Amino acid sequence: MTEQIIRVDTFTAWKELAWREPAERLRELPGLADYLDDHLLVELHLNEERHEVTMIERIPDQPDHYRLTTKPAADFIAEFELDPDLAEDYRTITEQGGGAERGPWSCPDIAELTVPARAFVAEVDALFGRPPMPTPPVDTTPAAILAEALAALFGDYPTGPENAPTTPLAITDPDTGVTRTVSLERGQVEWLTRMITAEAATNREAHAGGTGRCGHCGAAPHPHTP
Repeated sequence: MTEQIIRVDTFTAWKELAWREPAERLRELPGLADYLDDHLLVELHLNEERHEVTMIERIPDQPDHYRLTTKPAADFIAEFELDPDLAEDYRTITEQGGGAERGPWSCPDIAELTVPARAFVAEVDALFGRPPMPTPPVDTTPAAILAEALAALFGDYPTGPENAPTTPLAITDPDTGVTRTVSLERGQVEWLTRMITAEAATNREAHAGGTGRCGHCGAAPHPHTP
């Protein structure tokens, strides 16, 4: 195990310099670092070639410094008492088509993530030295594309506090029968409603006799110039 203390304001430059060599390149595990945030972790990195973990931790009595500790992955797993089945709930969610989602989930016992479920599963598998989860075939049905786009949008831009109640929006593809559910916070429901209403207004005003104004921003159409 190796350990060193560095200043917070030099961390980025130090990382770029220290990990420039191919053998030192590390895979960041942001989802797992956030999952273990109670342990003062700032970042977590895995050297897959050496199967070593580098922890970047806050130091309570030295707020201007980080502690960097590198140790075998097995020692890290033992120290944090990580269960090999840590990601199984998220693996099931991914297999059921929710790999792009971050939560909240229908089961309140499953913690929300800061990365997509599929990415979290990949991080845990890499840490435990397991082969990566097979990449599912890309579903290009219109229903799947819509569900994926909504999940990404509302996952990146929450409108309420953590664990706010949500409204499930089920989207079913008529050809495959597959249903995907996107969870929307109250503010996101209102946001989506405004977008749809504004788009409808834009289309109405685009008809003959309409003003041509945008329903989203109210802007008038540009005058035609030959």
